[in-house]
Amino acid sequence: MFTNYNYKKLLTMIIGRIPYDINHETFKKLNITIDTINKKKSKKLNNKEIDDLNRLIRKINNSGIDDKFKETISRNLKLFLIYGNIDNINHNYIELNLTNAEITSKLTIYISPKGINMNLNNDEYSEKAIYNDFLTIYKTKKTMKEEGTFSTHYDIKREKEVHLFENNKEVSAMYTKSSENYSENKGNKKRNYSFSITENFKDVSIYYREDGYIINNHKVEYLQKSLAKRHNIEEYKISLDYNRNEKHLNTTGYYQDINPEEYNDYFEGNIPAKQLIKQNS
Repeated sequence: MFTNYNYKKLLTMIIGRIPYDINHETFKKLNITIDTINKKKSKKLNNKEIDDLNRLIRKINNSGIDDKFKETISRNLKLFLIYGNIDNINHNYIELNLTNAEITSKLTIYISPKGINMNLNNDEYSEKAIYNDFLTIYKTKKTMKEEGTFSTHYDIKREKEVHLFENNKEVSAMYTKSSENYSENKGNKKRNYSFSITENFKDVSIYYREDGYIINNHKVEYLQKSLAKRHNIEEYKISLDYNRNEKHLNTTGYYQDINPEEYNDYFEGNIPAKQLIKQNS
C-alpha cells in the first residue's frame, strides 16, 4: 500500500468510501471550527490499521441494516476520521477522539455478529445508535450547565427512537422526548424546576402498523403537579396506512380518535384494527 500511494491520499481515498457526506447538522452538534482542525494530531496508521479501517468501513457499507442507521453511523465516523484521531482499531471495533473548544468527544463503533453499536460522548452531548437483530434504537442527550454562586442551573434534553422491523418492514415505532430544566442548590442539593409548558415533561408516541392501519398511543406527562392537571395528555388514534408497501412506517396522515376501552380491546387482541375504523367512521 505505502509503496504505491502517498499516505494522505491513501487515507483520503479510504474515507471517500464512506458514501454519506458530512452535513450542517453533523458539524453543528459538535461545533466543528478551525480550532478543531488545528488540534488534529498527525499520527499515522500502520499497514494493519489501514487494512482494519478498510474492512470496518466495508462491513458497515455492506451490512443489511436500515439505511437511516448506516447513515447515522457513517456520518459520525467520517466526521471523526477527518477532524479527529483514532485511538484504537481492529476490523470489528474503532475508538476515536475529537477535541474542540476544550471539549473532547469520544466515538466508539463495535460490530458483532448480531448488529452494530455506536456511542458518541462528551460533557455536553451524547448519542447512541444500536442495531440488534430486527431492532434499531437512537438516543441523544444534550446537557447545558451553568454554574452560579449558590446553585447550578441545568437544561437537559433527551430524545429516543425505537424501530421494530418484521420481514424487512417496520411494524412499530416509539418516539420519546423529555426535558428537565432546573436549578440545584449547591448546599442541600434541592432542585427548583422551571414553571413552563415547554419544559420538564416527557412526551411518548407509539405507533403500530397492522393490516393496513396505523394505531397511535400518545402521552404527555409534566413533572410539575399543577401543570400536569391541566396539560397532561393521553390519547389514542387510528389512521389508514396509505403507504403499506413502504419499508418505513409513515406516521403522517389523518387520524381518527378512539377511546381507551377500544384501544385496550385491540391491544389485548380482542378486536382487529379494522373494527376500530368501523366503530368511529
